[in-house]
Amino acid sequence: MEDNIDKATTNIISGYLANIESAMKISEILSKHSNNNEINDHEVICGLIYRLMVPMSDEEMVSTFKSSSEFVNDVIDNNFEDIDEGESGGEDSGDEEEIFGSQKNKTKLQLNTCNCNICSKVRECVACYEEYQPLDNLSVIFKNAINESIEKHAIYI
Repeated sequence: MEDNIDKATTNIISGYLANIESAMKISEILSKHSNNNEINDHEVICGLIYRLMVPMSDEEMVSTFKSSSEFVNDVIDNNFEDIDEGESGGEDSGDEEEIFGSQKNKTKLQLNTCNCNICSKVRECVACYEEYQPLDNLSVIFKNAINESIEKHAIYI
């Protein structure tokens, strides 16, 4: 029974990480189509919103789930280098407002004007995001994480 619980937990974590990985790929596309040299917080949030609202294709699912499952299994098996706590930012510096910006000075979520399918779909998803109702518990967790990121980065939609 415990093995089944462990497998289910691993699959849930792998699924969540697969969604994050796919969202980052979308963010990268948005960045390139905006002629940015780096992915910014607006593009990451847009990528997360897109991934929440647009299901992955079967091919994307297999690819990202495989790589995230390998990562989770490596972590479980301790097949990774120890991370130096000082470098990971594990300690609370107390400067969260300085890091994330003042909540009083919120900025509107920036969207590019590219008309490719992905960029157009991102704008459509962002327009419907506030009313979007997650379909399952994992989607609820994903949307809550997006909302937290929006709040921390002082962004509004």
